[in-house]
Amino acid sequence: MATEVDALTGAIERLKSNLSVDPFAGLGAMAEGPVKQLLTEMRDGTASRVWLQCDDIGDGGVRKLAAALRVNSSVRMVLLRDNKVGAAGVGFLADALCVNRAVSQLYLRANHIGDEGARALALMLAVNSTLAYLELEANGIGDAGAGCIADAIAGVPVGSGGQPGHGGAAAVAAAAAGGADVAAVAMAAATEGRPNTTLRTMYLRSNAIGPAGGAAIGRALRSKSCALAILYLDRNALGPAGVAGVAGALKATARTSVLQVLCLDGNGAGAEGCRAMAEGIRGHRSLAQLYLNQNGIGAEGAWYLSEAVRANPALTHLYLADNGLGDEGIWYLCEALSNPLKPGEAAPPAGQPLPVAALTTLYVGSNGITDEGASHVGKLLASPHSKIASMDLQVRARARPPARMLAGWLAWWPAACSKGPPLPPPRRCLARPRSCRSHSPPSSSSSSSSSSSSSSSVRCA
Repeated sequence: MATEVDALTGAIERLKSNLSVDPFAGLGAMAEGPVKQLLTEMRDGTASRVWLQCDDIGDGGVRKLAAALRVNSSVRMVLLRDNKVGAAGVGFLADALCVNRAVSQLYLRANHIGDEGARALALMLAVNSTLAYLELEANGIGDAGAGCIADAIAGVPVGSGGQPGHGGAAAVAAAAAGGADVAAVAMAAATEGRPNTTLRTMYLRSNAIGPAGGAAIGRALRSKSCALAILYLDRNALGPAGVAGVAGALKATARTSVLQVLCLDGNGAGAEGCRAMAEGIRGHRSLAQLYLNQNGIGAEGAWYLSEAVRANPALTHLYLADNGLGDEGIWYLCEALSNPLKPGEAAPPAGQPLPVAALTTLYVGSNGITDEGASHVGKLLASPHSKIASMDLQVRARARPPARMLAGWLAWWPAACSKGPPLPPPRRCLARPRSCRSHSPPSSSSSSSSSSSSSSSVRCA
């Protein structure tokens, strides 16, 4: 215990020592460059942002900027994209943001901070109360780094794996042994896991976060103090298990969460991950935009989502491009959005309005949709229960008549949303998809049985 206290005391003393040093000493002798110009403006109090993109300032340049940020109160945004910043440079920056109370936006896309740098930022988040926007796209962050950030948001000691009361002293000892700048570690350890309540937007796209990292982020989202409203986790490797971890958090916080935008593009969710996500968004009161492009959910995943978006009062934007939905998956979605009531569900009592889905934007491009799927979309657009105002639909046309029919529906759409005569049925309208004898998830067995039965579908001339 004495060793831990000594490490903490030493780190705080080091922070005080850094604060007593003039970061602008010797500025006139510095070589010309973007860093010198920024330091001059920061010294004069005229700089409102640090904007250095593709300038290759490296860890040395970041160290100079961090020293200035410790005593600066005018800069609100720090952008250091693609600058060859590593874990050491981020450590200096995290140290500065432990005491800086002005910076609210930090952009670090396309550097190489890794898990070690993510840990330093997580320790900073445990004490910082002004940073609201954090961009860490394409930084080689894995499950360990994502777990540290999740710990800071949830209010448990960083590196504890979500367990309260563990990990704070170990973090101090590890940083001290590595010779890193441990001011941020010391300050975070002193708080013993104070939750972060100010971070509103976080980009973790294009990293190496797997199922364990997804589960850790799910734990953070479950925290009552979590303030995240926008979360981008696209182009990672969460898989079905990681997506399920995030979805479980949505389900558990359906009434209390403030999350509004969630992006999970390109995470290999599959139908199983989509099933968990459908359960998570069902009844969620704040989530308005969900991105699930390029997840291979297929028609089965579309069925799960169709049941979740039917009469969903909050979700307004759904992105499902390049998922192999086909005409069958489109039918599921269109049927649910056109009919607020499930098959066999009783209508509400007289005088009570039907619960209508809030969805206004649906992106389903690159899903192998043919003219048959286009006819289902036409019915959706003509439905008085649909609020769809924007669609991305790429149709693999096989004949001209259905395409003309869809164009006619689009022209008639505004009138159909208010009043008007019923539209003629499309050339070919399936009462239920071929692979589904009833409104249930498709399977290989049901597909084989329905193909031999003529009673499972209705054709309208």
